[in-house]
Amino acid sequence: MLVARLTAKQSYWQVLKVGTVAFDPRPGWLLLAIPIGGKPKDMVWIHPDTTPIDWIRAFNFGEPK
Repeated sequence: MLVARLTAKQSYWQVLKVGTVAFDPRPGWLLLAIPIGGKPKDMVWIHPDTTPIDWIRAFNFGEPK
């Protein structure tokens, strides 16, 4: 699972999709959702050119015991 930390919101979001969108010709849009790993309660499209991102990292939380 990919997780992004947004600078402005100081929050962590799950990256659901990376790609293009119909409303903007730039590639590299990110579809983000919270909560991480759960049913999305909030989703947003962002572009790294306009929204500061601290980092994007891959996490493997594994199977619960």
